[in-house]
Amino acid sequence: MDRLKNDGEGDAPETQNQNSAPDHDQMKADNQQKMEEKRAENEEKDKKEEGLLLAIDGAKIKFNDHTGTFKVLSNVPTTQDKLTGTIVEKQIPNFIFDDGFLMITLTEWQDFGTAKVQENYVLLKKSTLPGTGKMPGSVPPETGKIEFVTSGQVNAPESIDAKGAPVPEQKKETCGIQYRNDITCVKYGSKNPVYGPLYSGSIKLASYKKWDTIVLSGKVTTDEKEIILAMSENEGNMDAIQSYDSEIITAGAMQKTINPEGYGELSIQLWEFKQEYPDKFKELFENCGWNVKEIEIPQKNKKVLKKYQAYYNDKTGKDLKALIRKGFEAKKNKQKVICIPMESFINACKDPDFQSRQIVDFIKRLNSAINKKPTGFSNPIKDFVKSKLGKATVLDHDVNRPGHVSDCFRDALNQFFASNKKVSKNPVDWTGNHSIYEKEILEIYGPLRGKGNYTMTDASGRYTKLKTKL
Repeated sequence: MDRLKNDGEGDAPETQNQNSAPDHDQMKADNQQKMEEKRAENEEKDKKEEGLLLAIDGAKIKFNDHTGTFKVLSNVPTTQDKLTGTIVEKQIPNFIFDDGFLMITLTEWQDFGTAKVQENYVLLKKSTLPGTGKMPGSVPPETGKIEFVTSGQVNAPESIDAKGAPVPEQKKETCGIQYRNDITCVKYGSKNPVYGPLYSGSIKLASYKKWDTIVLSGKVTTDEKEIILAMSENEGNMDAIQSYDSEIITAGAMQKTINPEGYGELSIQLWEFKQEYPDKFKELFENCGWNVKEIEIPQKNKKVLKKYQAYYNDKTGKDLKALIRKGFEAKKNKQKVICIPMESFINACKDPDFQSRQIVDFIKRLNSAINKKPTGFSNPIKDFVKSKLGKATVLDHDVNRPGHVSDCFRDALNQFFASNKKVSKNPVDWTGNHSIYEKEILEIYGPLRGKGNYTMTDASGRYTKLKTKL
C-alpha cells in the first residue's frame, strides 16, 4: 500500500500565500519588545542576586536622606578580608553617618540571610533595620529604616560556607558602648563657660595589671615605677577622659592631649600604639571610627618634619572638637550625655596594652624633664637631683608647665647659691653633701613652681604629697 496514503491520504502540506508576505516593521517591533522584556527580566534577576550579597564592614548605608558607613564591631570571620555583618550588629556605633546624624533606637533586622556566622544569621544587601534617629540639636527625631546602598563587596562570592570558618571569641561589648551612660556634662570656666564631656575614670596607675612584666622587660626600672606612681597621684586616672577645655581631648594618667589642630602628645601616643600593636589599634580605635595619620611637612633646610594628626570619621581640628561636644550645653550641666567618640577612648584606656603605652611614655617624659638644663647653667637638672623625690618633683612640673621648668629651676638654684655662697655651682663637686644640698633646693623649687610668673596650680600641696610618698 502506498505509504503516503497510509500516513494521511489526501492531506496536502500547507503552503504560504505569496500574496500575504509578513510586515517587517511589525516583526522588528515585536523583536524589540521581546528584547526589552528580556532585559528587564535580567535586570530584575541581577537585582535579586545583588540583594543576596553579604553585607560586610565598610558597606555604604542610608537612613532617609542621610548616608554613611556600616561598621562591624564583633570579632567574626571575614568575607573578602572584611568582617562579616550579622544580625547582632544593631548598636548605635555600627552606623556612622557623614553628616553627624545619630541613631536613637533600633529594632530588629529584616530580610537577613539563612547562613550563619558564629551562630548568628548573616546580613545581606537587601536587609533593612527600622529605627529612629536625629541630628544633634533640637530637631525632632526621624523614623525610617537603615538600608544598604552597597554590600561592601567587590564581587559576589561563589558560595557561602560558614561551617569551616574560625570562631574567635566574640566580644559582647565593643567601642565602649557599655560606658554610654557614664559620661557627664561639666562646666569649665565662669566668665564665658564651656560645656563638655567628662569621664573621671577609676583605674589608678598603681592598679596596672602588668607591672611585673613591664619591669622585668627592662622598659621600666623599679625606681622609675615608684617615681611615676607617686607623681601620678597628682594627675588623673589611667582611664580619665575629658573634652571641656582648650584641647580636643585630654586622656590618661599623664593627661596627654589632642590639640585644637588635631596634633599633640596624645596623637603621637596613638601613632606609637598603632605601630606597636596594629591589631589592637584596629580593634580599639580604627574599627570604632578613630585613626591617626603621619604627615610630612617639608622644611627650608630640606629636612622633613613628621607630625601626627588624629581623626574621628575623617574629622579633625575644630570640626572634631565641635562633633565631640555636640549636645553639651548649660541645660545639660551635671547630667549624663551621650558622646560616642569618647566611648571608644574610655574603652581603650582600660586596655592593658594601651596602658603600657601610657607608662612607657611616662618614663620618656621623666627622662626628658630631668635632661633639661636650668637656664644659664651647663649641667642638666639630673645632675642636681638624684633622689626619687627630686625627679618626681621635676616631672610633676614638666607635665603641667613644661615651658616653665628651666627658668623656675634656675631661680631655685640662684636662691640656693645666694644663701650658700661657698657651695660649688657644679653639682659634680658636691660628693658627700649632695643629698643635703638637693633637699634644700627642692624646698625652694617645690613651692616656687606656683609663685610669681610660675602658674602651676597648687604647687606647694602637690610637692607635700610627693614628700609623703617618697
